Amino acid sequence: MKNIEKELNTIVKKIAVLFKQVEKLSKQVSKKNPAAAAVQKKRKAPGKKKASGQKAALVNSVINVINKSKKGLNISALRQKTGLGPRQLSNVLYKLAKKGIIKTESRGVYIKG
Repeated sequence: MKNIEKELNTIVKKIAVLFKQVEKLSKQVSKKNPAAAAVQKKRKAPGKKKASGQKAALVNSVINVINKSKKGLNISALRQKTGLGPRQLSNVLYKLAKKGIIKTESRGVYIKG
């Protein structure tokens, strides 16, 4: 029984020594890397911007040009009259067709809905 007590006491002492060594090492690591030790705050994602007035103006200009034409307009005529690039124009036409404001008479020719 006394043998077991002696062994347990030696184990407890060894654990205490190891614990002190771990504390020393953790202090050294935190001194070397203060950024790693500190908890960094997460940044919030920026909120989405609402549609600007410029986008509404683009849509309105395309609607006005199409409504003024009797037989409809093709894409090249719309590009010349609105001054929009091909990508902007195709996006606006897609949105208007989806809402039902304009219709496609044939490929590339749009009329009012």
